[in-house]
Amino acid sequence: MNDTVREILRALPSRLKGPWVFPSATGETPIDARNYINRVFEPAMEKASIEGFRWHDLRHTFASRLVMAGVDLRTVQELLGHKTQAMTLRYSHLSPGHQLDAVQRLTTRPTATTTATDAATEDLSTKPPKGIEPSTYRLRIGCSAS
Repeated sequence: MNDTVREILRALPSRLKGPWVFPSATGETPIDARNYINRVFEPAMEKASIEGFRWHDLRHTFASRLVMAGVDLRTVQELLGHKTQAMTLRYSHLSPGHQLDAVQRLTTRPTATTTATDAATEDLSTKPPKGIEPSTYRLRIGCSAS
């Protein structure tokens, strides 16, 4: 649980009235999760005209957002309680915008902090080292042979 969630939960009026974070209407028992889904979640999805979204999809969203925020897969696996990373990979999807951002990083212009690897990579498309045929060199670095 992060700090934002902790603060929201602390601000709930029910917090000090009983032992449950989400009490039933009477306050005598915790809220029934199945009843919550039927009474609150599904009507909210309908009101928002969201189709095909299930309560369980929130786990996919959680996993995906963690991965896109740079959290390593092992940590995501532990947070979700998965036994295998293969299952975690099924839950963590990258958004198209995140994938585009990753590819766009290749077009970043060199700066004063450019590393030797960056500089060497940038020079790859200009001309091959001595003794290497230009068409062979372009194929080696993944360029077209034209």
